Amino acid sequence: MTQLVARALRDNLKAVTEGDVSAPKIDPAALNLPYFKATRATAQNINATSPVKLTCNTEVYDPQNLYDNATNYRFTPNKPGLYLVGVYVTCSQIPSACTSMNARVFKNGSQIDSMATVKVDSTSPHGVLCTTLVQMNGASDYLESWVAFLPGSNTDIDIQGEFWAHCVGKL
Repeated sequence: MTQLVARALRDNLKAVTEGDVSAPKIDPAALNLPYFKATRATAQNINATSPVKLTCNTEVYDPQNLYDNATNYRFTPNKPGLYLVGVYVTCSQIPSACTSMNARVFKNGSQIDSMATVKVDSTSPHGVLCTTLVQMNGASDYLESWVAFLPGSNTDIDIQGEFWAHCVGKL
């Protein structure tokens, strides 16, 4: 952390921790820690038979160009650390044969976490958010966002979503 940020936290810790408007504003770029957020520009049409990678093709922010929004749709941070990761998926309706929708976080091609929403009915919009902490090596580790409908259904469905991560601590 820079000395300026460290002093601001020290001198006004109560304001920072309690959400006071007088709290110093901390610019993540000033800390030089990797972060990104990407969304879908349009609905992604998938077949709900098996898990599918969420292809977030629009970068909201990615100052260090660490997220691939065109080919692999993955985040490969260049610094080792502990990362807070989120995958948010929405759909206008869950297929009638399915009972839930899962948002999943993958690291290096393997699922590390997931969160499900239970279907209320087949016509209501649904959304699910999966957040997790994950240790990254800063060299070859990468993260991806996936979605699944359970049990699978041979139905095409439009989904929207977002995928984000930021370093919350250096190792």
